[in-house]
Amino acid sequence: MSASIPLPSAARRLAWGFVAGFLSVLVFSSGTIALYHAAGAPVPFAPWSMTPVPPFGVPQTLSAAFFGGLWGVAYAAIEPWLTRKLGWLAGGIAFGAAPLLVLWFVVFPLKGIPVAGGFTAYGLHLGIVLHAVFGLGLAVFFRIARRLSGHSGGAGPLAAGLGAVIAVVVPIAMTGLTPQAALAQLAGTQRTDLQRHDLSVPGREVIQVLVEFAPGAAAPRHAHPGEEIVYVVEGELEYRIDGRAPVTVKAGEVLFIPHGGIHAVKNVGSGKAAELATYIVEKGKPLVAVAE
Repeated sequence: MSASIPLPSAARRLAWGFVAGFLSVLVFSSGTIALYHAAGAPVPFAPWSMTPVPPFGVPQTLSAAFFGGLWGVAYAAIEPWLTRKLGWLAGGIAFGAAPLLVLWFVVFPLKGIPVAGGFTAYGLHLGIVLHAVFGLGLAVFFRIARRLSGHSGGAGPLAAGLGAVIAVVVPIAMTGLTPQAALAQLAGTQRTDLQRHDLSVPGREVIQVLVEFAPGAAAPRHAHPGEEIVYVVEGELEYRIDGRAPVTVKAGEVLFIPHGGIHAVKNVGSGKAAELATYIVEKGKPLVAVAE
């Protein structure tokens, strides 16, 4: 006789996982993105962004939370095993590696981006932190759901199989619809701060940064608290400045982006690309503000 729990209990457990994953994205992941955003660090999209994403026009944060819920289903299926091996907290954090590995080794190659975004230091750092925080929040909310419902049973084989199929196959098949695409593009960039100096104009400073883009990599729509002067060092970069037609700037060419101009950048060439960005900006403000 099978030792698996009845289907209604298995389905309930998977539902807990979905809710836990959904809430983890809204609270833990988005909260972490907000901290990076407030510090002026590049992030894949603005915290709690309501920008519609194709093809259905779902707000970006809710789209991310939905796919977080699917990963939560997979977590619910294997949570008893993870908890026995690592404990509930460490097990949740370790589970965060699953979506990260899928992103690095499946999603990136499918989008023509190097594995793990070319292993750039900031891309690795951001990916690891965001997914570890997601796993932490997932474990916390799942444990709360179990306690509130008064259940603690394990998942049967049917629940485990269903959870794996939903949470792994569906996100891979629909990667073009999720904010993972934005994180994939961001991970393919590398910023190197070259110099920063005060100007003779009070309250202003100049910052110079070398930004390198892997093939297909992009920076999401963002703005700066001042002017940006771009010199393309290598490759071809497409700039989309709000209110203007897209322009492709090749190696040796320059571009001026006005104060507060919202723009996105993408490597549209066949190889690496790089820009030398010189910012004349207000002191004390984040250099990068991701746009909605």
